[in-house]
Amino acid sequence: MNIAIYIRVSTDQQAEKGYSLDTQLEACRQHAFEMGAVNITEYKDDGYSGEYIERPALAELRDALKEKLFDVVVVYDPDRLARNLAHQLIITDDIEKSGAELKFVSVTFEHSPEGKLFYSIRGAVSAYEKAKILERITRGKKGKLQKGKIISDPHTFGYRFDKENSNYIIYEEEADVLRKIYRWIVDEKIGTALMAKRLNELGLLRPRSQKAWSPNAIYNLIIQPRYKGTHMGLRTKTTRISVNKKKLEQRPEEEWIEVTVPAIVDEVTWQAAQNQLKNNKIMSKRNHKRDQIFAGLVYCAKCGRKLRIEYGGRKPYTGYYSCPGVINSSFRYSTGPRCDARRLPSDALEISIMEELKLIYANPDRIQSYRATSLVDDMDEKKKALERINDREKIIINQRDDVLTWYKQQVIDKTEADKQLIESKKQLNELGVYRKQLINALAASASSTKRGDDEIHLVLTNYFNGGDLSKAQSREMALDSIEKVFAERTDTTRTKSSVPVIRLNISFC
Repeated sequence: MNIAIYIRVSTDQQAEKGYSLDTQLEACRQHAFEMGAVNITEYKDDGYSGEYIERPALAELRDALKEKLFDVVVVYDPDRLARNLAHQLIITDDIEKSGAELKFVSVTFEHSPEGKLFYSIRGAVSAYEKAKILERITRGKKGKLQKGKIISDPHTFGYRFDKENSNYIIYEEEADVLRKIYRWIVDEKIGTALMAKRLNELGLLRPRSQKAWSPNAIYNLIIQPRYKGTHMGLRTKTTRISVNKKKLEQRPEEEWIEVTVPAIVDEVTWQAAQNQLKNNKIMSKRNHKRDQIFAGLVYCAKCGRKLRIEYGGRKPYTGYYSCPGVINSSFRYSTGPRCDARRLPSDALEISIMEELKLIYANPDRIQSYRATSLVDDMDEKKKALERINDREKIIINQRDDVLTWYKQQVIDKTEADKQLIESKKQLNELGVYRKQLINALAASASSTKRGDDEIHLVLTNYFNGGDLSKAQSREMALDSIEKVFAERTDTTRTKSSVPVIRLNISFC
């Protein structure tokens, strides 16, 4: 008999209460031997919360169940399997579909209506206790925010925390530094690196956790909406997923609660700073090292991501436009495989684009053909997104139907069924909103308000009429006329002397 043992512990406190891995493992092994086990495979999740179904060892067990490798799965207690009743039922269903039998050491789980009801009650109580604690904490935080109070002291630069009123008090010495930062970016339009250098040279006050001013620290200050007088409460939530690991997630915007705080800069200045940050990013030297003309404007024709500039080989280094979906596996799409686009030699790509712009200058009718192609590609992408929404809706509707079936069979009670149905409704509503946005975007694409063909041609004429362009002039022309360039290398040659064949699709401003 092939038996799988699954054990889990999430905290040291659980271990102290008799749920240690060793305690569970010893009891499960004894139970397996009494059943006549021949082969035993053990799956251990050390430091993972039972609130989540995504656990490494559990995932391995579920994969093995698909291959029907076990006759029995032994677990110490139902709440070691999962603390969420719906998750318990999903995992139990996986076990039963594989032809295996689920056995608990601490309780008897009979495959009868009474046994399943008892199992469901235990899971419901466990989930209820967890949810009740979280609900009390969240309700308390909401109540405090709705009264115009901040939950706790975030140690924000420019402020001191008034414990009595649970709000900020402007700390003028630091606030004066912030006003300088906003003035420099809005009036002088300088970047965060130069600002960091200035602040360090002046020896001005810095955030308490920083030994010296850094560009990243300044960027994080500029984007804070609290400096214009708006503190957003309940914007994020932290979930413990293991003993020493937490996961930070952003809540839906409708759950955020706005609290008015003393403003250090006015709304107009703050918004102007955000716009300048975006412009600085496009013009950043790291985005067009060695004067790359189209840096920040070129996108992957395969996956749609903005291409990065990288360099390789020996001096003088060769520049390349590379898709981040190829460079770094963390950029993989959740709905598809890693991008396999080839990198594009920067010289060859920029020559191709400039030659195409010259052809458009000589023949303005080509602009319209590009607009038509760009529109088709844009609409195709939105249609694919609509298809993904439809697929996701089908999954949620099937899950909702399962919940209704479990409720009718009295496997879960009304409270748990309502909870799962509300969650399904929420997800379906969110997908509905997204679908409406895509449909509106499709309609808007058909009636684009971009600059006219004559205006684009006039821009190209103003530059090309002057003869040969410097790189700086070419860059200005690109920013003034092009919104995006989608590029892909289509040849299959791999030798150093090969001439790349590049397919282009230009989207004009």
